[in-house]
Amino acid sequence: MRACASLRRPSRLRNSVLSTEPKISIVIPCFNERATIRTLVDRVRAVDLPAREIVSNGTVAYLVAGHSLYVTDGTAANTQLVANIGTGVFESLESMTMFGSSVAVNFRSQVIGQSTLFTSDGTAAGTIQVHGMVPNSNSTRVGLGNTLLFTGTSTSGNELWVTDGTLAGTAQLADIGIGAASSSPGYLTLIGNNTVMFNADDGVHGREPWITDGTTSGTHLVANINSTAGATLGSGAQTFVDAGGTAYFAASD
Repeated sequence: MRACASLRRPSRLRNSVLSTEPKISIVIPCFNERATIRTLVDRVRAVDLPAREIVSNGTVAYLVAGHSLYVTDGTAANTQLVANIGTGVFESLESMTMFGSSVAVNFRSQVIGQSTLFTSDGTAAGTIQVHGMVPNSNSTRVGLGNTLLFTGTSTSGNELWVTDGTLAGTAQLADIGIGAASSSPGYLTLIGNNTVMFNADDGVHGREPWITDGTTSGTHLVANINSTAGATLGSGAQTFVDAGGTAYFAASD
């Protein structure tokens, strides 16, 4: 889901157990043009939760407060605790991304030094861990319809994965790097409604722009921009921007 605006700002939320001035992260989706940052902030204040991060698709919003994941429509009556994930002082929930009406969130442990990926459909039963090792960055995941594309690590290295929020529907989408080498997909960005652009290093062309429609056969290199003989670093394509279904990005040839 493409976001129109993103803002981090301090917000005084009552009864905060996190800090006096917790930071709040708000993402406003483009299909709900009437939504405003002020409206979402006011709704969170009305709910009266010590929220550190919020994501919304314009109809439902997910909030992280401590180790707890909440779902809300912006009213206190319809704000529910979804699940408590972790209890440790050096553990946290962060980097939420919505796909459809579901959400993905990182469970980060500073003790083991890695993040695991959980997804939730807004119910306790539908909140599960779908992957064991992921980067702690929103730029390595994006919603594509009712699925989530993300960068995950396995025996194939750091590659592109897809999930529908279930274990059965979670799988590596493409092994772009050669063998166990990592292609490390980054800057995942929704272009239009049906495609995602990102950068990756296949071990041959260096880091170049790639595109996917969410299928293995529909995942491929867009262009070998830096084709200079002997070049192995690629063009370093990054910072993809959707302009009405057309992608613009920075690269070096």
